Amino acid sequence: MSSFSGFKYYLVLIDDLTHYVWTFPLRNKSDVFQCLIAFHAYVHTQFQLPVLAFQTDNGKEFDNLAFWRHLEHHGATLCLSCPYTSSQNGKAEHIIRTLNDCVRSLLIHAGLPDADWVEALSTATHLLNRRPCRASGQTTPFQLLLGAPPSYNHLRVFGCLCYPNQASTAPHTLDPRRVFFSVTRLITMDTDVLICKHAASSHLAMLFLMKPSFLFVLKLNFVSRQ
Repeated sequence: MSSFSGFKYYLVLIDDLTHYVWTFPLRNKSDVFQCLIAFHAYVHTQFQLPVLAFQTDNGKEFDNLAFWRHLEHHGATLCLSCPYTSSQNGKAEHIIRTLNDCVRSLLIHAGLPDADWVEALSTATHLLNRRPCRASGQTTPFQLLLGAPPSYNHLRVFGCLCYPNQASTAPHTLDPRRVFFSVTRLITMDTDVLICKHAASSHLAMLFLMKPSFLFVLKLNFVSRQ
């Protein structure tokens, strides 16, 4: 399934220690290598920690000469699971299933088309990193990685209604001041945006009934949305 912005795949990276997840939408499988190189540099710059190893399946997006040479240059290793043995990559397989279930639920609840899966994936990733998981006990992956508990004050209903204030950009004073917009990602409250955080975009008719008022060991996997 191609998204509105042209993405067809997504890459999942998991920190084996903290269970923190990163997801990257991709337009082509050939984009995987550059995405991994950029992520490697991101980890080194933001956390001042080396990547010890990448673990993944035998997909040629990972098992190729360019990536082997990159890891060799940085002293990291590439661990490949045995063919047709997905259980060896169980943590990645589990988080992919969890992400897909969450994306599906968000789209159905908001009444949005499947082409909005990129926005739903971003939201699902954001939420999963901020909820406790069985492997980490009562501590969230966000806190394990960044050392501080996450804030939940910015969360809004996925796909909720909002009305951006366009007064500053309107050509003249008789133009509409606010326009309808369906939020497809998590946003923070802003003085220029009126958000109906309890009303999803599929519930537009209801609106008119309302009154005003560490060291990294990464496990990788690759998912097709086709």
